[in-house]
Amino acid sequence: MPLAFASPDCVGAGIAKLAAEVAEALDKSSGSAEWAEGDIRTALQRALTDDDLILGELPAAPMATYRQELLHVDPAGRFSIAALIWLPGHRTPVHDHRCWCCFGVWRGREVETLWMRDARGRLVAEKSGVCYRGEVEFLHPPGDIHQVSNDDMTPTVSIHIYGADLIKAGSSIQRCYDVDAAAHNEAGLRTFAVVGGGFSGTMTAVHLLRECSPDARVVLFEAAPEVGRGVAYGTRCLTHLLNVPAGSMSAFPDAPGHFHEWCSRKGRSIAASDFAPRTWYGEYLGDVLKDAALYSRAKLEVRTEQVECIDGRDGDFQVLSSNGGALQAEAVVLAIGTPPGREHFPAGQEWPAMADPWNADALQEVDPAHEVLIVGTGLTCMDVLAELAARGHRGKIVAISRRGLLPACHVPHGGAGAPAFDAQGFREQLAQEPMKISRLCRRVRQAIAEASAAGMDWRDVINALRPVTTSIWAALPGRERRRFKRHLKPYWETVRHRIAPAVMAAADSLREAGILEQYRGGIARLERLPSGRYAAEWTHQQGSGRGEFDRVINATGFTARLAGSNSPLLDNLLGKGWIREDEMGLGVDTSSDFRLVEEDGGVVSGIYYVGPMLRARYWECTAVPELRMRAAETAASVLKHATKVQKPLPPSRTPEVAYQTEVAYQI
Repeated sequence: MPLAFASPDCVGAGIAKLAAEVAEALDKSSGSAEWAEGDIRTALQRALTDDDLILGELPAAPMATYRQELLHVDPAGRFSIAALIWLPGHRTPVHDHRCWCCFGVWRGREVETLWMRDARGRLVAEKSGVCYRGEVEFLHPPGDIHQVSNDDMTPTVSIHIYGADLIKAGSSIQRCYDVDAAAHNEAGLRTFAVVGGGFSGTMTAVHLLRECSPDARVVLFEAAPEVGRGVAYGTRCLTHLLNVPAGSMSAFPDAPGHFHEWCSRKGRSIAASDFAPRTWYGEYLGDVLKDAALYSRAKLEVRTEQVECIDGRDGDFQVLSSNGGALQAEAVVLAIGTPPGREHFPAGQEWPAMADPWNADALQEVDPAHEVLIVGTGLTCMDVLAELAARGHRGKIVAISRRGLLPACHVPHGGAGAPAFDAQGFREQLAQEPMKISRLCRRVRQAIAEASAAGMDWRDVINALRPVTTSIWAALPGRERRRFKRHLKPYWETVRHRIAPAVMAAADSLREAGILEQYRGGIARLERLPSGRYAAEWTHQQGSGRGEFDRVINATGFTARLAGSNSPLLDNLLGKGWIREDEMGLGVDTSSDFRLVEEDGGVVSGIYYVGPMLRARYWECTAVPELRMRAAETAASVLKHATKVQKPLPPSRTPEVAYQTEVAYQI
């Protein structure tokens, strides 16, 4: 990790004051850090309470390891001040120092583990402690062997004062020790790995933490800096709203007001019937995981790593990540979402790169006057339209999809005197119908007509189907399922997955202003011109159209096809024959207890899947009310089948190897 000075714009006046106080303390003690320790501690403790100690944003840490930014080097070379930026799961090697070190946390929290030699000269972990903001530690060599890590779910920034000129020394580290921390700290622990930190992965980890015994740890892998957000809640745009009112978005079915109560505790005024920004929900899930870890008897470890391969078999797996990390696990839960789709683009052609609306910066380069082509008119398209409307977009927007269907909109519930739909009676009538799509559709249409005649809303009928959709799907013969997918799926999704009224109002405002044009058709040609614009041709009901656009946004949503997903992990599992698509191409084929079904039809013992690609078995598995149940059931299945006790390390293993380092690690 090369040393570099932080941008001067990031260094607040508090750093200069801290440097002056450290220099004064060393002057008074004739350069002795031991005599000056008290004054240096006090100076750093005061500095860590300064919200403006660092201004703006420091460069983000890479995925593989933490990042160090030099803030000050003493002109006399007696000390250096640096900021370290840690993502969840980042950790140092076990190491000692060539100089004294005083450090503390400015944002987030860290865990420090001190190591000592036992009677046989082997390094063993002596104690661990959590360092919160304002808490300071001081180390003097020799006997200063420790390891620092970020076990939190959010990035951490810590301030370190080293008794050396790091520009000349290159590093504060004297040596690192390959002691295999897992072997010493976690010997005998049963390890459960969860791959993916979106809703499904986060909630599966939460339920494992709730139920695991003290001899277990849960390791959650998430490549993004924050767990809980995933693709759905990773947005920071406040116009991207949840599709379900806040009062129905609890992560726990037995505490329906949990999310709404969290909003109140955070000082975010919102009614239970309102639609909250999705970024709030991502923050909420992170807090749910923190609380579960705080009260769990088991241990939680979050690794900011991209898993690329799983090896092993039958309860003895190696989870391998892109940065070279490896984890031995008894069971692995795959909680990955669906790959991006291009179903609206004809196969066999090379298509130019398009903006990904799930990228946080996707619309930053869209000028209000730009002409924009949006391919797809589903929920993703509505997010794009809402954000463009909020930005005051005035250039032409063309949105096109095969059927040209926009999602339906929620409406406020009727008042106290409004008639109530007999949902239970309707479900009982459905249960008497033959399991044929035509008969079921006829019965639903009849119920909608009856509800409308009684002054009720068609949405009440659709809502009444939600609790029994999974059982209806399970009872349908394969032929009827295929008929539903082929003929009714897109129409069902427009009325089932509805959007917030504010999002629909944004799209309507663009249409009424003559900005938005909507077509039912398909893309016939898309080409990037030398000017950087795009030339597009499309077909629609009235014939065909063509135009040039400044930006093209792929809002086709996601696909359930596993092959060609550009996911190294899925490619790895497909190559082993450990995973397969279901026969209808809706997602991952699993057993009734969420274990993967192999290519030959067998069950992979110890690898599970939870997430939206469970559609083949449950159909409804893309929204929180269904996914929260699947996550709890998956965790229960993992623990039910987990009977293996981890094997101890062989006694012949070399316990430690010390090696010199210059700039491989900075701490």
